Amino acid sequence: MQLWWCSSRLALVNYSITIVTATTDVDELSLGYFLLPGGASAKVPSKALPKVLDDDETTEDLLTEIREYVKEQNAKNKGKGPSSGYVTKVVVRLVDLRKSSDGASSKDKKKKELPRTQTAASETITEEIWSRRIIDRHLCAKHGVADYIKPDGTHVSFSNHDIHSWAMLLAKNQAQLDRPPESLKLLDRRDPRNSVKNEEIKTETPSQTSSSTQNLTESTAAAAAAAAAAASTVPPWASAFMMAAQMPLLQIAAQQQFAGLAAPGFALGSDRQLPRHPFASHGLELNPTESPVRRPNAPLPTLKHWLADLDADPIRGVDNENYGQWVELFEELGFIRLDDLATTGPAQLLEMAKDAGVRMTPGTAGRLIRFANDDMKQIVRRTRQT
Repeated sequence: MQLWWCSSRLALVNYSITIVTATTDVDELSLGYFLLPGGASAKVPSKALPKVLDDDETTEDLLTEIREYVKEQNAKNKGKGPSSGYVTKVVVRLVDLRKSSDGASSKDKKKKELPRTQTAASETITEEIWSRRIIDRHLCAKHGVADYIKPDGTHVSFSNHDIHSWAMLLAKNQAQLDRPPESLKLLDRRDPRNSVKNEEIKTETPSQTSSSTQNLTESTAAAAAAAAAAASTVPPWASAFMMAAQMPLLQIAAQQQFAGLAAPGFALGSDRQLPRHPFASHGLELNPTESPVRRPNAPLPTLKHWLADLDADPIRGVDNENYGQWVELFEELGFIRLDDLATTGPAQLLEMAKDAGVRMTPGTAGRLIRFANDDMKQIVRRTRQT
């Protein structure tokens, strides 16, 4: 990295500040500073760490620190300075927190290296700065998170791992702020927000052939509306279980309405015409008193919709983990519904992801399994109440 040094003096009221700046040939700097009392020849203590100087707040902190130092020095020198006021010389040395590139001169390489703790601290500070810049630069006004917009116009949200990896490359001057690195493979990623939408279930109403049929349709609609209102307090994927509890009542009403309309030899109330249980039409012979959630083929939520709900949840999705990115992994593993994931342990999930060539952190695996088990318990509890 090519650096050149210059000095400028800035008069502030009754004291002056000498600012020693470093200018480089790259577009953006990651600056830190040392406040050195004395003169331009003052040396930086070997164990001192630079303070970050990257926004208005840190700049104001620097000026406040200067004012406090000058005030303290003038108090010590009271009665010794000129009548017009005291002048204290302060040196602010700005440094570039990024690592030197491979193109540095051999003379620079011979200079004494920074203490190990100072170098590590500078790298950490730099990665944090780059992470904030990535989020600020790519913040999506529509979704409220940092997004990458593909050439086809679809959005892909950055996970915490994406931002951290990108910031590390920026700190090493191996990436650009305006364009994500190819190693993130964002073009190959699908975002569930582009495919999972609020779906409406459309039903066809048969033509009304008699007043009895119309009355039954109205009563059925009222019962369905009541069931929808009762299900408004539960997640969308749990409403099916609330409707299941209402179905036997609708069957009894249908039998009473059409008891006198059945043709000779046609037993409307038999099991052959009206299933004993709403799931019996799908080949499931269930006990009417048995909770459907306990059956393996009960209509539990699909993992595709469940992961999208996690991202949209104000509490579970607060860290922008982008849980929807695991849809493809679960499809490859054959995981379709929530119970497939809930019966898997975190260690087993990590092993299966590794075998599939997908990197998943232990923290993510633990959260997914914990959320799945919590929601399964909630489904069982609500089904028992009905």
